[in-house]
Amino acid sequence: MPHNISFPEAPNSTAGEIVKLLYVDDEPVNLSNFSMVFEDEFTVLTASSGDEALKIFRDENDIAIVVADQRMPGMSGVELLERLRRYDPDTIRIILTGYTDADDIVDAINRGNVYQYVLKPWREDPLRITLHRALETYRLQKENKLLSRRLLQVAEEEQKRIARNLHDDFGQVLPTLRYAVEKIRGSVTDMVPQLAAEFDTVNRLIERLGDISRAAATALRPDILDRMGLLATMEWAIKDFHNRHPEIDVEFEVIGQEKPFLPEVETTLFRVFQESFNNIAKHAKATKVEVAMTFMHPQVILAIRDNGVGCDLTNQPVGRADGSGVGLRGMRERVSSVNGTLTIRSKLGMGTLIRAELPLQEGLKP
Repeated sequence: MPHNISFPEAPNSTAGEIVKLLYVDDEPVNLSNFSMVFEDEFTVLTASSGDEALKIFRDENDIAIVVADQRMPGMSGVELLERLRRYDPDTIRIILTGYTDADDIVDAINRGNVYQYVLKPWREDPLRITLHRALETYRLQKENKLLSRRLLQVAEEEQKRIARNLHDDFGQVLPTLRYAVEKIRGSVTDMVPQLAAEFDTVNRLIERLGDISRAAATALRPDILDRMGLLATMEWAIKDFHNRHPEIDVEFEVIGQEKPFLPEVETTLFRVFQESFNNIAKHAKATKVEVAMTFMHPQVILAIRDNGVGCDLTNQPVGRADGSGVGLRGMRERVSSVNGTLTIRSKLGMGTLIRAELPLQEGLKP
């Protein structure tokens, strides 16, 4: 079949590897035609049902584009793309639909976050343009995610360095300062009550400075995270939170068999946990918080639910769940950088649920 449109560069990924495209259709002739037309431009994988497509998607790595027919027996194209989005939100999803399926198109965009719909019967050149644009979007997403991940790694290392310096420097200086004050106090032969009170004030200020430095170091990055891991850090943080907010009851549950984290995933989960509890302390007015860490291969799910005042997310700008700052945006960027998904649900007077779903090990891709 002749090509009427030329492109400045082939849709190949780095190192000359042709990217993978999954085409799903219950009509064998459509699968054959699609493969014949695009096999020189993509590594075309085909499936004749939604279940077969899910298996291929799980078995293969880095499928860039999925094109699915909407009307298939069993699982529809919309349902398939919605499920594939949970496996890899970066994959570009395209739906094939008939002229009479306007409702399905809207449904696909809302549920499957579909990049574009293509009317059937598809024509080669317009579809080729759509596929090339989809591939460029896929590449840009991957590049942006890689850049975001690198920036977050640099920021995390800098916070770790500052926290260590605070801990080490203040840990050495403050005891020395206290010793010097006590030495001066002991050298005073005629201690009047007013002077004794001044020494007591200085000692209290030294203690306060120590508390401030420890709190700052912990907020930047608690050293227990590197020494004992995420779950121990969460248990410690929950106890500390309850000591500072005894009016809030916190329940912590680990579901499934604990598995090792990639360092980036561990840090991301901790930051989501940390930011969620910061928001609860400042804004939620909650009396109960439920935290669940679920190990469900190949993913880990962190869910934090409170019974606080909640908020109307539909009317909030990008930022914290209460509409201020950059907490929510920061959480989304962190979770997305390690190929995870962040879900936030909240209603006025009905509390807030924050749910982060991340890959444990092999799901983390560059």
